[in-house]
Amino acid sequence: IQQKLEAYLRLGDVSNWQARYSDALEYYSAMLKLAEESGDLIAQARALSACANTHGFQGDNHASLENAMRAETLARNADAKIEVARSLWMQGTARFRVGASHAALTLAEQALADFTALNDQDEMARCLNLQAAVYYVSGMFDKAESSWENALKIFQELGNRHQGMDV
Repeated sequence: IQQKLEAYLRLGDVSNWQARYSDALEYYSAMLKLAEESGDLIAQARALSACANTHGFQGDNHASLENAMRAETLARNADAKIEVARSLWMQGTARFRVGASHAALTLAEQALADFTALNDQDEMARCLNLQAAVYYVSGMFDKAESSWENALKIFQELGNRHQGMDV
């Protein structure tokens, strides 16, 4: 079951990279169904976070937010700290995209604190990037620049060129 769950997740990820979002959602939905059948709350949270991400790629930010919120609930029930933090970041991203900057900043800061505690550098940088975007649209340009510089530094240290270029 764990191998099937992982395969669905990776197939969905590859479909996203290829901009085949309908296919990605099918893989993640199959993952979610299998995770529900096996009672795996963490895999359910991962599948919902992945769905949230795909909906975000499609511009359906309300569906993205809904899936991320469901993922957070399941992750909290499973005490899966990394999945909670991922779902918070995804909620922040969705809220930012619908113009709820204050809520997005709060979620980015919560996710950043969680990823810092988990020492997940890559995710910390993604949170800093979201934080910077919120600061920028709020007119806090010095704070935005500082957050973006910190995010870029982490991505460069990790050798993550793709995310570094985005920043």
